[in-house]
Amino acid sequence: IALRIPLEMKIRRGFTKVSSKWILRKVLEKRLPKKLINRKKVGFSVPIAKWLKGPLKNWAENILMEEDFYKNSYLHRNQIEKIWSEHLNSKFDHSLRLWTILMWNSWINSNKC
Repeated sequence: IALRIPLEMKIRRGFTKVSSKWILRKVLEKRLPKKLINRKKVGFSVPIAKWLKGPLKNWAENILMEEDFYKNSYLHRNQIEKIWSEHLNSKFDHSLRLWTILMWNSWINSNKC
């Protein structure tokens, strides 16, 4: 259905800006306040720091403390243990670094021959 809608109904060009999703915005104007429909995009963050201390703690710890994790690896166990401890004790938010390490490990494991 969306492919059959003419482009002019999807995107409107005004004097000052381009309005994407024009037809959707028109439909929503009847149901939602205009300030919600016409506001700028707002990003959101994922609470990785909290997750690594909460629901993902055991999963992450099992990976980071596993002996096989460090075999044939460029990572140093004592460094990983240090940042993991600092993160858990709220000394420093290492969540992005830890998440990158965990995802790298996941990628390595899924691409083993």
